[in-house]
Amino acid sequence: MSDIDTDVYFSYNVNIINKNIGGNKKYFSEGWENVCVPLSALITLISNGVAYCAVTNNETRNKNNFAGTNIVSIDIDAENTISAVLDHEFAQKHLSELYTTVNHTAQFHRFRILFRLERIIEDADEYEILMRTLRLMFKGDRSAIDAARMFFGNNQSTPQEWDRFIPNDVIDRLLLLNPEPKSDKNSDYQSLASSRSKVCIPLDQLITTADNQQIKFKNINPRTSIYCPYHLDENPSAFVGINERLSKFIHCTSCKRSWWQEGFQIKCRFNKRRHSHCDPTRPAYKTVKWCEPA
Repeated sequence: MSDIDTDVYFSYNVNIINKNIGGNKKYFSEGWENVCVPLSALITLISNGVAYCAVTNNETRNKNNFAGTNIVSIDIDAENTISAVLDHEFAQKHLSELYTTVNHTAQFHRFRILFRLERIIEDADEYEILMRTLRLMFKGDRSAIDAARMFFGNNQSTPQEWDRFIPNDVIDRLLLLNPEPKSDKNSDYQSLASSRSKVCIPLDQLITTADNQQIKFKNINPRTSIYCPYHLDENPSAFVGINERLSKFIHCTSCKRSWWQEGFQIKCRFNKRRHSHCDPTRPAYKTVKWCEPA
Protein backbone atom coordinates (compact mmCIF):
# COMPACT_ATOMS: atom_id res chain seq x y z
CA MET A 1 0.00 0.00 0.00
CA SER A 2 1.37 3.44 -0.90
CA ASP A 3 1.22 6.39 1.50
CA ILE A 4 -1.36 7.98 -0.80
CA ASP A 5 -3.71 5.14 0.20
CA THR A 6 -2.87 5.37 3.91
CA ASP A 7 -5.68 6.70 6.11
CA VAL A 8 -5.53 10.21 7.46
CA TYR A 9 -7.73 11.76 10.13
CA PHE A 10 -9.20 15.21 9.62
CA SER A 11 -12.41 17.23 9.45
CA TYR A 12 -13.84 18.92 6.36
CA ASN A 13 -16.61 21.37 5.53
CA VAL A 14 -18.26 21.29 2.10
CA ASN A 15 -19.90 24.65 2.85
CA ILE A 16 -16.54 26.40 2.48
CA ILE A 17 -15.19 26.44 -1.07
CA ASN A 18 -11.90 28.13 -1.92
CA LYS A 19 -11.76 31.24 0.30
CA ASN A 20 -15.42 30.94 1.28
CA ILE A 21 -16.96 32.14 -1.99
CA GLY A 22 -20.37 31.50 -0.41
CA GLY A 23 -19.70 34.30 2.07
CA ASN A 24 -21.34 32.70 5.12
CA LYS A 25 -18.75 32.93 7.90
CA LYS A 26 -20.75 30.84 10.36
CA TYR A 27 -19.32 27.77 8.64
CA PHE A 28 -15.85 28.79 9.78
CA SER A 29 -16.81 27.28 13.14
CA GLU A 30 -19.87 25.13 12.36
CA GLY A 31 -20.71 22.20 10.13
CA TRP A 32 -17.45 20.25 10.27
CA GLU A 33 -17.47 16.50 9.62
CA ASN A 34 -14.80 14.13 10.92
CA VAL A 35 -13.47 11.42 8.60
CA CYS A 36 -10.81 8.74 8.38
CA VAL A 37 -10.04 8.24 4.69
CA PRO A 38 -7.02 7.65 2.43
CA LEU A 39 -4.76 10.64 1.82
CA SER A 40 -5.85 10.52 -1.82
CA ALA A 41 -9.41 11.39 -0.69
CA LEU A 42 -8.16 14.49 1.12
CA ILE A 43 -6.30 15.51 -2.05
CA THR A 44 -9.55 15.13 -4.00
CA LEU A 45 -11.42 17.32 -1.51
CA ILE A 46 -8.71 20.00 -1.70
CA SER A 47 -8.85 19.89 -5.52
CA ASN A 48 -12.57 20.60 -5.27
CA GLY A 49 -11.92 23.64 -3.08
CA VAL A 50 -13.15 22.09 0.19
CA ALA A 51 -11.72 23.39 3.49
CA TYR A 52 -10.25 21.05 6.10
CA CYS A 53 -8.82 21.09 9.64
CA ALA A 54 -7.92 18.67 12.43
CA VAL A 55 -10.53 16.29 13.84
CA THR A 56 -12.86 18.04 16.29
CA ASN A 57 -14.79 16.69 19.28
CA ASN A 58 -18.00 18.02 17.78
CA GLU A 59 -19.10 20.05 14.76
CA THR A 60 -17.69 23.27 16.22
CA ARG A 61 -14.11 24.13 15.24
CA ASN A 62 -11.91 25.64 17.96
CA LYS A 63 -8.80 24.67 19.90
CA ASN A 64 -10.76 23.41 22.89
CA ASN A 65 -12.46 20.87 20.60
CA PHE A 66 -9.21 19.64 19.04
CA ALA A 67 -9.31 15.83 18.99
CA GLY A 68 -6.29 15.00 16.86
CA THR A 69 -4.92 14.41 13.38
CA ASN A 70 -2.01 12.78 11.59
CA ILE A 71 -1.39 15.52 9.03
CA VAL A 72 0.41 18.84 9.48
CA SER A 73 -0.22 21.68 7.02
CA ILE A 74 2.05 24.72 6.63
CA ASP A 75 1.04 27.89 4.76
CA ILE A 76 3.70 29.58 2.64
CA ASP A 77 2.71 33.18 1.94
CA ALA A 78 5.19 34.69 -0.56
CA GLU A 79 8.12 34.26 1.89
CA ASN A 80 9.46 31.22 0.05
CA THR A 81 9.24 29.57 -3.37
CA ILE A 82 7.95 26.20 -4.50
CA SER A 83 11.30 25.22 -5.96
CA ALA A 84 13.16 26.10 -2.74
CA VAL A 85 10.77 23.98 -0.68
CA LEU A 86 11.04 21.03 -3.05
CA ASP A 87 14.83 21.26 -2.90
CA HIS A 88 14.84 21.22 0.91
CA GLU A 89 16.34 18.01 2.33
CA PHE A 90 13.53 17.51 4.85
CA ALA A 91 10.86 17.94 2.17
CA GLN A 92 12.58 15.46 -0.12
CA LYS A 93 12.38 12.88 2.66
CA HIS A 94 9.01 13.62 4.24
CA LEU A 95 6.74 15.94 2.20
CA SER A 96 3.42 14.30 1.28
CA GLU A 97 1.58 16.98 -0.71
CA LEU A 98 1.91 20.51 -2.08
CA TYR A 99 -0.75 22.67 -3.67
CA THR A 100 -1.04 26.31 -4.63
CA THR A 101 -3.61 28.44 -2.82
CA VAL A 102 -6.12 30.86 -4.32
CA ASN A 103 -3.87 33.94 -4.31
CA HIS A 104 -0.82 32.21 -5.80
CA THR A 105 0.91 34.00 -8.68
CA ALA A 106 4.08 33.37 -10.68
CA GLN A 107 5.71 36.34 -8.92
CA PHE A 108 4.44 35.71 -5.38
CA HIS A 109 4.26 32.05 -4.48
CA ARG A 110 1.44 31.22 -2.11
CA PHE A 111 1.00 27.54 -1.44
CA ARG A 112 0.49 24.91 1.23
CA ILE A 113 2.60 21.90 2.15
CA LEU A 114 1.26 18.81 3.93
CA PHE A 115 3.13 16.20 5.93
CA ARG A 116 1.52 12.91 6.90
CA LEU A 117 2.55 11.69 10.35
CA GLU A 118 3.15 8.07 11.30
CA ARG A 119 1.04 8.58 14.42
CA ILE A 120 -1.97 10.65 15.42
CA ILE A 121 -1.24 13.72 17.57
CA GLU A 122 -4.05 14.15 20.11
CA ASP A 123 -2.60 16.95 22.24
CA ALA A 124 -3.25 20.47 20.88
CA ASP A 125 -0.14 22.00 22.43
CA GLU A 126 2.05 19.22 21.05
CA TYR A 127 0.49 19.69 17.63
CA GLU A 128 1.24 23.42 17.71
CA ILE A 129 4.88 22.69 18.52
CA LEU A 130 5.08 20.53 15.39
CA MET A 131 3.45 23.28 13.35
CA ARG A 132 5.82 25.92 14.73
CA THR A 133 8.93 23.83 14.07
CA LEU A 134 7.93 23.09 10.47
CA ARG A 135 6.83 26.67 9.93
CA LEU A 136 10.26 27.92 10.95
CA MET A 137 11.92 25.30 8.78
CA PHE A 138 10.09 26.44 5.63
CA LYS A 139 9.46 30.15 6.38
CA GLY A 140 5.74 29.59 6.70
CA ASP A 141 3.01 32.01 7.71
CA ARG A 142 3.64 33.03 11.34
CA SER A 143 -0.08 33.33 12.10
CA ALA A 144 -0.97 29.84 10.87
CA ILE A 145 0.05 27.74 13.88
CA ASP A 146 -3.22 27.31 15.79
CA ALA A 147 -4.16 23.65 16.39
CA ALA A 148 -7.68 24.34 15.12
CA ARG A 149 -6.45 26.23 12.06
CA MET A 150 -8.72 25.94 9.02
CA PHE A 151 -7.10 25.43 5.61
CA PHE A 152 -8.87 26.41 2.41
CA GLY A 153 -8.89 24.18 -0.64
CA ASN A 154 -8.37 25.44 -4.19
CA ASN A 155 -10.32 24.08 -7.15
CA GLN A 156 -7.90 25.79 -9.53
CA SER A 157 -4.88 23.95 -8.18
CA THR A 158 -3.28 20.70 -9.28
CA PRO A 159 -1.78 19.20 -6.12
CA GLN A 160 1.55 17.41 -6.22
CA GLU A 161 1.80 14.30 -4.05
CA TRP A 162 4.48 11.90 -2.86
CA ASP A 163 4.64 8.56 -1.04
CA ARG A 164 6.33 10.04 2.03
CA PHE A 165 5.59 10.63 5.70
CA ILE A 166 7.26 11.75 8.95
CA PRO A 167 8.16 8.67 11.04
CA ASN A 168 7.78 8.58 14.80
CA ASP A 169 11.45 9.11 15.62
CA VAL A 170 11.53 12.27 13.50
CA ILE A 171 8.27 13.47 15.10
CA ASP A 172 9.89 13.06 18.52
CA ARG A 173 12.91 15.07 17.42
CA LEU A 174 10.73 17.85 15.97
CA LEU A 175 8.82 18.11 19.24
CA LEU A 176 12.08 18.68 21.12
CA LEU A 177 13.68 20.89 18.50
CA ASN A 178 11.82 24.15 18.69
CA PRO A 179 8.95 24.45 21.18
CA GLU A 180 7.54 27.91 21.84
CA PRO A 181 9.81 29.67 24.37
CA LYS A 182 8.11 30.20 27.73
CA SER A 183 8.93 32.88 30.26
CA ASP A 184 8.97 32.43 33.99
CA LYS A 185 8.76 35.63 35.99
CA ASN A 186 9.55 33.83 39.25
CA SER A 187 12.92 32.41 38.28
CA ASP A 188 15.60 33.83 36.05
CA TYR A 189 17.16 30.39 35.83
CA GLN A 190 13.97 28.70 34.68
CA SER A 191 13.34 31.45 32.17
CA LEU A 192 16.82 30.92 30.75
CA ALA A 193 16.46 27.14 30.70
CA SER A 194 13.13 27.30 28.88
CA SER A 195 14.88 28.84 25.88
CA ARG A 196 17.19 25.86 25.49
CA SER A 197 16.28 23.08 23.11
CA LYS A 198 16.59 19.52 24.35
CA VAL A 199 18.04 18.58 20.97
CA CYS A 200 21.84 18.61 21.00
CA ILE A 201 24.29 19.35 18.20
CA PRO A 202 26.92 16.76 17.30
CA LEU A 203 30.36 18.33 17.33
CA ASP A 204 31.01 16.87 13.87
CA GLN A 205 27.87 18.40 12.32
CA LEU A 206 28.62 20.67 9.37
CA ILE A 207 27.47 24.26 9.87
CA THR A 208 27.30 26.95 7.18
CA THR A 209 28.95 30.20 8.19
CA ALA A 210 27.88 33.67 7.05
CA ASP A 211 30.58 33.60 4.36
CA ASN A 212 29.16 30.29 3.04
CA GLN A 213 31.89 28.01 4.36
CA GLN A 214 30.86 24.61 5.71
CA ILE A 215 32.77 23.88 8.90
CA LYS A 216 32.33 21.27 11.61
CA PHE A 217 30.63 22.71 14.68
CA LYS A 218 33.60 21.89 16.93
CA ASN A 219 35.95 23.91 14.70
CA ILE A 220 33.91 27.12 14.52
CA ASN A 221 35.23 30.03 16.55
CA PRO A 222 32.93 31.66 19.14
CA ARG A 223 30.99 34.71 17.92
CA THR A 224 31.01 33.42 14.35
CA SER A 225 27.83 34.37 12.48
CA ILE A 226 26.16 31.34 10.88
CA TYR A 227 23.05 30.20 9.09
CA CYS A 228 20.67 28.53 11.53
CA PRO A 229 20.65 24.77 10.86
CA TYR A 230 17.07 24.42 12.12
CA HIS A 231 15.06 26.77 9.92
CA LEU A 232 15.23 28.07 6.35
CA ASP A 233 17.69 30.85 7.06
CA GLU A 234 18.35 33.15 4.10
CA ASN A 235 20.14 35.79 6.18
CA PRO A 236 22.50 34.50 8.88
CA SER A 237 20.48 34.84 12.06
CA ALA A 238 22.48 32.62 14.40
CA PHE A 239 25.90 32.61 16.02
CA VAL A 240 28.20 30.21 17.84
CA GLY A 241 28.89 30.82 21.52
CA ILE A 242 30.87 29.20 24.29
CA ASN A 243 30.52 29.24 28.07
CA GLU A 244 33.13 29.34 30.83
CA ARG A 245 33.37 25.54 30.82
CA LEU A 246 34.19 25.60 27.10
CA SER A 247 30.86 24.05 26.06
CA LYS A 248 29.69 25.34 22.69
CA PHE A 249 26.19 26.34 21.68
CA ILE A 250 24.28 27.88 18.78
CA HIS A 251 21.76 30.62 19.39
CA CYS A 252 19.28 31.73 16.73
CA THR A 253 17.60 35.12 17.07
CA SER A 254 14.76 34.06 14.74
CA CYS A 255 13.98 30.78 16.51
CA LYS A 256 14.69 32.45 19.90
CA ARG A 257 16.34 29.23 20.98
CA SER A 258 19.75 27.81 21.87
CA TRP A 259 21.14 24.38 21.05
CA TRP A 260 24.10 23.02 23.03
CA GLN A 261 26.76 20.54 22.05
CA GLU A 262 26.26 16.87 22.88
CA GLY A 263 27.12 15.97 26.47
CA PHE A 264 26.56 19.50 27.79
CA GLN A 265 25.69 19.92 31.48
CA ILE A 266 24.81 23.10 33.35
CA LYS A 267 25.06 23.91 37.03
CA CYS A 268 22.30 25.95 38.58
CA ARG A 269 23.70 28.09 41.39
CA PHE A 270 21.17 29.22 43.96
CA ASN A 271 21.29 32.55 45.76
CA LYS A 272 21.84 31.48 49.39
CA ARG A 273 20.17 34.60 50.76
CA ARG A 274 17.02 33.95 48.77
CA HIS A 275 17.14 30.23 49.63
CA SER A 276 18.09 30.39 53.32
CA HIS A 277 15.48 27.73 54.09
CA CYS A 278 17.49 25.13 52.12
CA ASP A 279 19.31 22.34 53.94
CA PRO A 280 22.85 23.74 54.58
CA THR A 281 24.32 20.24 54.33
CA ARG A 282 23.28 19.95 50.71
CA PRO A 283 25.42 21.33 47.83
CA ALA A 284 24.79 24.92 46.80
CA TYR A 285 24.10 23.83 43.26
CA LYS A 286 22.50 21.03 41.32
CA THR A 287 23.55 19.60 37.97
CA VAL A 288 20.99 19.32 35.21
CA LYS A 289 21.72 17.08 32.25
CA TRP A 290 20.17 18.69 29.20
CA CYS A 291 21.86 16.47 26.61
CA GLU A 292 23.05 12.90 26.93
CA PRO A 293 26.16 11.94 24.97
CA ALA A 294 25.42 10.09 21.72
